[in-house]
Amino acid sequence: MSDPRFEPEYRRRLEDEDYHAVFSAGCCYHFALKLNELFGHRLAYFRSRSSDDPNGVGHCWARHDSGRAIDINGVIAEDLLIRLNNGGEKAEAVEISRQDLEKQLATRGIPDRLNTEIMGVAERIIKTHQRFVMAQTREQKCRELFSDEDKENPSPQE
Repeated sequence: MSDPRFEPEYRRRLEDEDYHAVFSAGCCYHFALKLNELFGHRLAYFRSRSSDDPNGVGHCWARHDSGRAIDINGVIAEDLLIRLNNGGEKAEAVEISRQDLEKQLATRGIPDRLNTEIMGVAERIIKTHQRFVMAQTREQKCRELFSDEDKENPSPQE
């Protein structure tokens, strides 16, 4: 079950548009899962240093096909992402499946309406903020740049 202060705190952060605080301190799951959904990136995390849950997620992110990592900070070197989110300390990156990360998120007890809202904010940020332009895979970028498909009226896929 989640801390009863979680929802009011995150609602305040969302209202204040303090998205870095939202996605770097508690809702990294949402951001990583949205990147996986939109672009198919693999997911990774480092283990929590908390004595309450030493096998839990300390921070999670998406792994770009270029070998870089993606979280609210943008597309950066994975070792830098880990240190930024781990008090400057190194940690081992561990891959995790979407299903296992969703299970970890479910253990947090966040209300569905808030999960949905946070996922929507993550998608809007990923699709509109300049630092996520490089979040697309190489294949997606090539398709976008060189495709002859009518972008306004794409034909249905066979």
